[in-house]
Amino acid sequence: MSDDDTIAAVLSRNVGFNDPARWLSYARKHGFRDVEASKIVACPGCGDETGTSLGQYVYYSTLFQLIDCSRCGLIWANARLNQPVTQQHFEDAYKGEDYFKMKRSKIFVQLASLASNCSRKDASVLDIGGATGYLVEMLVKQRPDLKLTLNDISERACNAAAERLGVKTHCGNLDSLITEGATYDTVICSDVIYYDPNIRRLWQTLAGLVRPGGTIIIRIPNKEWLIRGAAAFLRLLPAPLRTTQDRIAFFNPEHLYVLRRQYVKKQLHAHGFADVVVRPSRMLRSFSDFIMLERMGFGLAQLAYLGSSRRAVLTPSMIVTATRAF
Repeated sequence: MSDDDTIAAVLSRNVGFNDPARWLSYARKHGFRDVEASKIVACPGCGDETGTSLGQYVYYSTLFQLIDCSRCGLIWANARLNQPVTQQHFEDAYKGEDYFKMKRSKIFVQLASLASNCSRKDASVLDIGGATGYLVEMLVKQRPDLKLTLNDISERACNAAAERLGVKTHCGNLDSLITEGATYDTVICSDVIYYDPNIRRLWQTLAGLVRPGGTIIIRIPNKEWLIRGAAAFLRLLPAPLRTTQDRIAFFNPEHLYVLRRQYVKKQLHAHGFADVVVRPSRMLRSFSDFIMLERMGFGLAQLAYLGSSRRAVLTPSMIVTATRAF
């Protein structure tokens, strides 16, 4: 077989490429290979099949569409890589300790402050997706009375946190936490829930982890309006340019969903939470030289938030807190 025939065969087997000939040059340039994935035809949140595409992107030799569900408001990727591919990706792409210690330091400070303020004396706190424990370490120092548990899917991360901090760890996914049967006064989910393939079950799981009267703290991206704006601009371009679109501006292809503010609030209310508050989140520190710019940007976002009666959330990520009803 010729190189073109080999690449065409890969495109015909991989998900999303309905017109393989159009993608031959692109696939050759980017070294496409066979990747197992499954096509998702209905919204993972509600099962509706009438969503509209906000654009397409290429990730792991697979062509995804980002679908906007008009029924439940979830924005979702219409394919799933198989579990071994996903697991290997996160092992290979694991960010170094400097990322957590330096770039996310202000984020952890804000999350630790929120968790400390909402947790009673001797409360139990679960950090889901806590990596090697830099957020938990802050809570250890601020609130030594708290009973802290760190969860992560990486056994390496859990072992490192247990050895360094001496806290309880639980290695596994959300399903394994439910199987354990424990509940917590405060549950922190920082930048993790958009990875769960079963978003409908996720909300039930989170509700099952928080004790009545307890608090959930969720941090997620706040880029829906940017993604929609980019999609609207793309629709103005000639059709040939749109057919080979390989990325969606402001969207991280690792993520399975874009979780809009109203969707998250609706799900929390539907699963027994009240007093839902959405606030600006501190930002990643991209470059040490721009610390002052980050502070100024967050300060301006805080002023806009307070000046709009806590409605305007202008930071790239947002933090949602809610209380589990009794």
